[in-house]
Amino acid sequence: MPIVFGIKLIAEGGNFVWATSVIALGLVLAVVFVRRQMDLPDPLLDLRLFRRPAVTAALGINILDFFVGFGILVLVAQYLQLVLGLTPLEAGLWSIPAGVGFVVGSLLTSTVLRLMRPAYVLGLGLAFAAGGLALMAYAAEMHSLILIVLGNALFSVGSAPGIAIVADLVVSAAPKERSGAASALSETASEFGGALGIALLGSLATLLYRSALGLAMPTGVPVNTMETALRGIGAASSLTPGLGNGGALLSAARGAYTSAADVTFLTAAGIMLVAAIVAVTMFRGSKTQE
Repeated sequence: MPIVFGIKLIAEGGNFVWATSVIALGLVLAVVFVRRQMDLPDPLLDLRLFRRPAVTAALGINILDFFVGFGILVLVAQYLQLVLGLTPLEAGLWSIPAGVGFVVGSLLTSTVLRLMRPAYVLGLGLAFAAGGLALMAYAAEMHSLILIVLGNALFSVGSAPGIAIVADLVVSAAPKERSGAASALSETASEFGGALGIALLGSLATLLYRSALGLAMPTGVPVNTMETALRGIGAASSLTPGLGNGGALLSAARGAYTSAADVTFLTAAGIMLVAAIVAVTMFRGSKTQE
């Protein structure tokens, strides 16, 4: 939590010394936690399982899958509402196809697993998800609602197989007597990846937004208003109604957030491609458990 807090503080333009100090505290606590878990005969998290490359690779894929999945949730919601101008209800309704896509991807997983090995199903799914993210990046620049929704749905279809397959790979790679510990690590990795995704991808988008808006800031904006607008697209949108040049500021803020979303989506697509390569490379010899 201190590490995440420090990263978010830096992204929002907070005090750098304070932020780095908090991050350092988090790193110290992490080291203490890991050393304690390694010394305990019955640890809370059996980190010794990371000595097995297959377990480490499977958990890494799991973290990256949830990292991207959770990380783009806020990004998409903000883009739909604060750039395209949808109401919260409209944005929620347009998010339904992504949920349907996840269900479809989950249902198709067992069928496809009968035709090919888990590694290839997982790799193809992650690559498919990366394609959906690339489409979202293009759609953000085009301000296309339909393409954003389509890309989000494709991403959901592609990322869905990872949940079932990775859990199976983690447990299969661990010794039978430690399968429970392996399953616990898999569940923890999912939550950990999701939390990091919201924090780090959100921070990346914020940094890119601040940089782009700083270059495109309209002239004549008061310093206090400028500082508030740089905090995020939501803060900029809440300020504009009361400003004489509010239209220009809102336009600049939307353009800056569009640019930030574009790069963040492409970054997420790259992460999914890396996960796909690791999946195929590490587990191409693995078979589906009956």
